[in-house]
Amino acid sequence: MKYKIMLINIAIALMIVSCDLFLTRNPQEPDDSSIDFQPASTHYVLLSNFNNAFSRLNVEFYSDCFSEDVQNNSNNFTFNPDADALARYGALYSNWNKENEKQFLQGLRSSLPIGSLPILTWKTKKYDIITSDSAVFVGEYLILIKQKDNDENYSGISRFVFSRNNNGLWYISNWTDFRNTTDSLPSWSILKAKFAL
Repeated sequence: MKYKIMLINIAIALMIVSCDLFLTRNPQEPDDSSIDFQPASTHYVLLSNFNNAFSRLNVEFYSDCFSEDVQNNSNNFTFNPDADALARYGALYSNWNKENEKQFLQGLRSSLPIGSLPILTWKTKKYDIITSDSAVFVGEYLILIKQKDNDENYSGISRFVFSRNNNGLWYISNWTDFRNTTDSLPSWSILKAKFAL
């Protein structure tokens, strides 16, 4: 008898404590961070992944756009900054690699106000060369960075060499940045140096 009373008391206590157990909760917003990121099976997909990763400040996907072959250094990503950035930040750019790209985007992401994302616009874009395992993309860009107190604009021309690795996926193997001579805005190289330090 004592056993039954004790079980009834425990059951009543559990029902009181867990009265919301079977109520529905508000659904969680889906994580869409990977919706626009596909395996880079073509150079077109790679460029789309790069644009989306930068514009969403997604460090992981951004880093995945750059080649790195620990066994063969000749396949590693290289970056050539514009002449002005090289003169000002030569030491920083002397061994620039995939890890520096990652640090740059992390630095940019941490410095922006919550909810603020960079806006990358390709004013012109074209493929100079396309082969079965490489492609050269050249584009004139404009980047808008919205800071708390002011907006910053960056402008220039980027030349990317996209390469297909042994795994069949495409990566950025080389990036050369040029200052835009038609305006006085700083280039992407200056933006990288500012946030990679």
